[in-house]
Amino acid sequence: MNSTCPVCGEEGRPILFGLPSKEGFEAAERGEYVLGGCVLPSEPVNRACPNAHRWDDRSAATP
Repeated sequence: MNSTCPVCGEEGRPILFGLPSKEGFEAAERGEYVLGGCVLPSEPVNRACPNAHRWDDRSAATP
């Protein structure tokens, strides 16, 4: 899995979709997650960088 942004090279964080719990909000404030909202995108993504680029790092592991 590649956690580096393929566009800008910044470090990526996991995206948390849905309504986060109090702990989820706190983890996002600490920079452990990026809040992705309640609507899932049509193209699957699971990482985001500070510059708002989003990507799916699982696709590289799929043959």
